[in-house]
Amino acid sequence: MNRFSKIKVERITLYMVGAILAVVLLSYKFTIDTQKKWALPKGAQTIAKDLAEARSDVQSMSLIEPTKPKEDNWQQIVSSADLVGVSISPVVIKVKGLDSYQGNLSSWSGVMTGDPLVVFSLIEKLQKEMPLYLYTYSLDGKVLKINFTCVGS
Repeated sequence: MNRFSKIKVERITLYMVGAILAVVLLSYKFTIDTQKKWALPKGAQTIAKDLAEARSDVQSMSLIEPTKPKEDNWQQIVSSADLVGVSISPVVIKVKGLDSYQGNLSSWSGVMTGDPLVVFSLIEKLQKEMPLYLYTYSLDGKVLKINFTCVGS
């Protein structure tokens, strides 16, 4: 190899290294410039917040005890009412959306009748122990009638 060929190869190598270096520097600059201009889409913070809330809801729901069978709940209501002198009568409600539970669980509906203070105390006690939905009520003197539904599995 003569002297001019060797110089030519060195120049070509130098140009190639320079070109590679230029490409690397331009790529780096382009990447940095693009990152500065990039922003999260609208609503991204809301989505992150909603996901966090959903995870929290799922976690809290997983800690909830399963409901007892509706028959057990009904027996507990009747026995508790008998102890305090409140009468319970079952009601079959056929009209959808009218004073009845519309969820996925099994349910029984009824009417509690008795002294208002005693009925409200009983309801407060029972709602701490089971899912009990209250609907319409009527007050005639010292007698309260209240429609309710208890649910269970």
